[in-house]
Amino acid sequence: MKINNLFSFIIILPTIYFASRLITSDYFDPDALFSNRIKFNLGKKFNLFDRAKSEKNLKKLDYEFSEMIEMFALATSAGESLLGGFIFLASFPNSSHAKLFVDVIDLTAQDISIMQAVDLVAERSSSISFRKFANTVILALERGSPLSAVLLNQAAESRSSYKADLLTLAGRAEIALLIPVVFLILPLSVIFTLWPSFHSILRIV
Repeated sequence: MKINNLFSFIIILPTIYFASRLITSDYFDPDALFSNRIKFNLGKKFNLFDRAKSEKNLKKLDYEFSEMIEMFALATSAGESLLGGFIFLASFPNSSHAKLFVDVIDLTAQDISIMQAVDLVAERSSSISFRKFANTVILALERGSPLSAVLLNQAAESRSSYKADLLTLAGRAEIALLIPVVFLILPLSVIFTLWPSFHSILRIV
């Protein structure tokens, strides 16, 4: 009888553990799995949670900036001036990149050329997307290339990069979903299949 109870405990405990994890909001989200204190201790030792969160935020900001670039390219192709396009982007609500364009407009108000203002703001900024945008604008103005076409290509490249990142994350999520199937559901199926025979053998013994 003791062996039966131990065997049942071994079967039920992993099931309850993983089921409680799956019932929570996000199985692979550190915010849902760990308390702040545990996250702080683990993050201090391994620096995993902050890095993953910052990478996620950067990808989200890059995708947001690609939409802004596309609108800016459409505005300039419709006849809007370069400074007018910057004013339009600076008026975006709830955008972290809008402040960068506000800084560009403030520098141009101080009798600084647009190319120098964009270059100065790009040097101060930590956004890689804005640096690429600044380099694209400066090179297009220096070479006399059509700015709208170049910016649309950059926006398309940014979108394709974001889609590739989403596909990578989807692939990782699918692999992660196989973990409970292979290590939990499949072994439990085998155990429940063999349990009657095992129970009969124990009775005979």
